[in-house]
Amino acid sequence: MKHQVMVIIMVGMIFVSAAQVFGNGFALYENSSRASAFCSAFVAQADDPSAVFFNPAGVTQLEGTQVMIGANTYTADFTIKFDDGRETGLEDETWIVPYFYGTHKINDDMWFGLGVFSPFGLGNEYDENWPGRYNVYNSVITCMEVNPNLIFKASETVSIGVGVSVQWVNVLSESKIKPKELVVQGLQQIGLDKENAEKLYEYQYAEDFDNLPDIDQSAELDDTRWRFNLGLRYQPTDKLMFGLTYRSWSDHDLNGDVEFENVPETQSLSLRPLVYDCSISAKLELPDIWALGAAYRIRDDLTVEADIVRTRWSRYSDLLYKFGNQLGEVKRELKWKDAYTYRLGLEYLVNSTWSARCGYLFDESPVPNDTVDYVLPDNDRHMFTFGGGWNYEKISVDAHYAAVILVDRDIPKDEKVFKYQDAEVTDGLTHQVGLNLAYRF
Repeated sequence: MKHQVMVIIMVGMIFVSAAQVFGNGFALYENSSRASAFCSAFVAQADDPSAVFFNPAGVTQLEGTQVMIGANTYTADFTIKFDDGRETGLEDETWIVPYFYGTHKINDDMWFGLGVFSPFGLGNEYDENWPGRYNVYNSVITCMEVNPNLIFKASETVSIGVGVSVQWVNVLSESKIKPKELVVQGLQQIGLDKENAEKLYEYQYAEDFDNLPDIDQSAELDDTRWRFNLGLRYQPTDKLMFGLTYRSWSDHDLNGDVEFENVPETQSLSLRPLVYDCSISAKLELPDIWALGAAYRIRDDLTVEADIVRTRWSRYSDLLYKFGNQLGEVKRELKWKDAYTYRLGLEYLVNSTWSARCGYLFDESPVPNDTVDYVLPDNDRHMFTFGGGWNYEKISVDAHYAAVILVDRDIPKDEKVFKYQDAEVTDGLTHQVGLNLAYRF
């Protein structure tokens, strides 16, 4: 038994060290292709190794030792239309998000489960010279989590899962800076208000700085924290199932370095004493998540499930960056709000070997109108999915496709965060394709 558990842990850790995880979206729910085929409405069923992610209490349904490995791909695009008539979209890129799960039945009352997955992620890259480059032209949040669990069978109808996670987060942010903005900021630091700083700039410095190329800023930070999770599953009859899960928040103290290129030095003024390569730190608060699900087996070959998920994005209220150079502290108000996701999924067993699945999801956006920007030009989303599975003796293979439709939204002008004109996000569409392989020892 100890040998089998150690094999699960070792495979998981090898997978972590080899995987480069990126996500297209801040919260990622598609950590199993089977579950993703019915829009991750899987909290109540949770009857394969990916239960470690969706509801660890479901692991008590699994015999022996089982493993699952897989990946989802995300290919997104949308159009941003600016007031001056220019349009732009994302750079062509497909993000790959892998995952691994292993479970082992210790005895009739206790199970062990291990998950390696990416619960959060973001990746938006634009052309370096696009109109919104002063807000961002490349932003990537990478998140990797290793999550061991112990699961207990409290009775014939009730199971409980408890887990802890080690969560690693890496943030990459790249943007451009107008030399004028730094000159005005420097003048404000010596005591001028913004209006007089801008007047002095126009009078004394505009001729030297207005036609200079942009300064390039690139910052990369990371941190590791832990959090915990709980799962409960109740199945009063063969047909009816309920599930409830909770994953706690995590507060990250990010640290890293920031580099600047093309910092100008003119006869009238040098910006190099103000802007130079240095250390940088930031606080990032990731939300806690509740999920509740109910599933009903209409017939032996047909099961439907509905889930509701609450993500406490209100914890993500602001970002405070501390630069090690003369830029000092830079605070960005976010004021995100809590959001709900509603999921509905259906699975039909064609025969003992093949199954078909479909689903629908509505995802509320947590981003308010007054703080939405190009880092995450998010809005409410509709997701439509379908997929299937093949099951033979000890092997299962699952695949899915999903289309995620982003509702159009406006991005208002806000020069405080370097959005210099009004814009509109339209034609948002993300394609997801996933595949996983499971083996029962």
